[in-house]
Amino acid sequence: MLWDSFSRYYEWEFDLFCNEQKKDVAFWIDCANEFGNPILELACGTGRITIPLFQAGHRVTALDNSVSMLKILKSRLKSFRHISIIKADLTGFQIDKKFKFAFISYSSLQQFLSYDQQKTCLTLIKNHLVPGGVLGLDIGTRICDTPLEQPMKLLYSDEIFSDKSRVSMYTSWETDLDKGIRHWVDQYIEEFTDGTVRKFINRISLQECNLEYMKKLLLDSGFRILNIYGSFNKDEVTADSSNNLYLAESI
Repeated sequence: MLWDSFSRYYEWEFDLFCNEQKKDVAFWIDCANEFGNPILELACGTGRITIPLFQAGHRVTALDNSVSMLKILKSRLKSFRHISIIKADLTGFQIDKKFKFAFISYSSLQQFLSYDQQKTCLTLIKNHLVPGGVLGLDIGTRICDTPLEQPMKLLYSDEIFSDKSRVSMYTSWETDLDKGIRHWVDQYIEEFTDGTVRKFINRISLQECNLEYMKKLLLDSGFRILNIYGSFNKDEVTADSSNNLYLAESI
């Protein structure tokens, strides 16, 4: 995933495509209120959740491995009081403090395509939590839904930015059912008013992580599950849940 280059299109795409996912901000603020400060947000991106947490009075350390994403986040902060921004990978960070609550939103853990990588990430987070600290995870549940393959097709097209350029986003995918991984190829074609055309191709893969898989992963990483929700409204988990939200205590 070329996050630095993709940062130009990240928020444009999210606003167009992720109406249900936008409800996660209220969920994470509610968790922060319950479990307390300081808070560690991993894979924070451009600050879609970081800034509302900060505005709600929380002390946040926001971590991401994309320079461009973090640059956008920093540009939106008038003050850095009670907030720290760290450029680091989720499997190799080291912070000289402990947190009461840490979370990974928007299926970001599933970009690690093996059990061992995911366990390395979660174990590292555990080591940065106070005793009894809580981890929150948003896990997408329909990664390998049918159809298993999709030829390149137009998904959406809309204006972007103040110069009124237009971006058309095309997507295709294939699925490795044996490994439970879906691979997407996304193409962005941006047309400017002067006739200039910019093309960008991005690739992302996510691993399917079902309930039993996550229960084992969290236990092996040193956590005890407190709750599993099937929506950002804290509904029960059902076969139709598109997100499973895990809250687990460090043990």
